[in-house]
Amino acid sequence: MIIASALPIAGFVGCVLTAAISDARTLRIPNVLCAAMAALFVAHAAIDLTTGETLGALALAGATLVVGFMAFARGKIGGGDVKLLTVCMAWAGPNHAAEFLVVTGLTGGVIAVALLSPRLVRATIGLQRHWPLSTTVSTRADAAPTRAPMPYGVAIAAGALVVAARIVAA
Repeated sequence: MIIASALPIAGFVGCVLTAAISDARTLRIPNVLCAAMAALFVAHAAIDLTTGETLGALALAGATLVVGFMAFARGKIGGGDVKLLTVCMAWAGPNHAAEFLVVTGLTGGVIAVALLSPRLVRATIGLQRHWPLSTTVSTRADAAPTRAPMPYGVAIAAGALVVAARIVAA
């Protein structure tokens, strides 16, 4: 039973890491990874969760999907990020949702600062044309960058890895 319980979690961790690497390299999260994580959640729920825990996790995932879709419709987050966030929220469930969101948010903030810092320095000294992701960044010398692509799947993965560790520890 212990091995059967560990297999979906191990698969989830593998998919999360693959999604993070894909997002960091290409700013894309393959749908097949989110689908695999959803299928692995079903197996995990059947093995380890009560009906109440499963329903709570699915309710949180549904709410995450609705809010994420609204953010996606306004151009605030990518579709792959919404799908990854939704399936990871199902894995987090009511027991780990707050921790998942805090770790994801803090990691996202660190990544944003890391990505913007070189741009801010370049903007200050007038080298905007050399920014690697300049298509959505302001070109005025006195303006700070206003928007740039960010691999938020990496931040989501950090939160998901904490959730996986908590599930294993429980």
